[in-house]
Amino acid sequence: MSVWKDEIHQQSSAPLERSPQQKLCPPGFYMEEAIGGCAPCTDGIDYTNHSNTLPSCLPCTTCKSGEEEKNRCTPTKDSECQCKPGTFRGEDAPEFCQKCSTGCPDGKVMVMDCTPWSNIKCADQESSTLAHGEAPVPGELATMSQRLPMTPSPSSGSSRLVIKIASVITTVLIGCVWCYFTGLFNECWHKVIGFSSIWRPQTLKTSST
Repeated sequence: MSVWKDEIHQQSSAPLERSPQQKLCPPGFYMEEAIGGCAPCTDGIDYTNHSNTLPSCLPCTTCKSGEEEKNRCTPTKDSECQCKPGTFRGEDAPEFCQKCSTGCPDGKVMVMDCTPWSNIKCADQESSTLAHGEAPVPGELATMSQRLPMTPSPSSGSSRLVIKIASVITTVLIGCVWCYFTGLFNECWHKVIGFSSIWRPQTLKTSST
């Protein structure tokens, strides 16, 4: 009795007989002619990721110097490698990892950090895209906000004026209460009247001339 894909996970360590119809071994197995069936690949050593008639499994990829393993090798999938932090694999030289640039040239700002797949990205400090009303690239908005001066809003001036007026009114009320409770209310009032009598004639005289 043949055993096939629906029983692979249950008998992954045991050889499988070839299907008379498909004559293919499933992923994670290879065709072992000596036993007339499919034999499993070894985890972390080799793999097959497609139905096949291969006489042996494919060897797992070993990460190069300067690379690190992103995903380990399994019987059905090869290992995946990527550049270590601080390095990247560029399109111009994908066969090895290059060091990331440490900064941008004068007049430019960094808008994207270095990744294992690309170097840092730089843009003009005074980006022309901002002048045309287009959305800035990620990271540039924060840079622009640091360069723009902070201008007070119109409401801030009105708030300060209201605070000053409230302070004056509060001071006058406190003075009146103090005069009242100290028995000097009449004296305070006479001073106000006296000041008014002095100020009024001068005002009238000035207006008559």
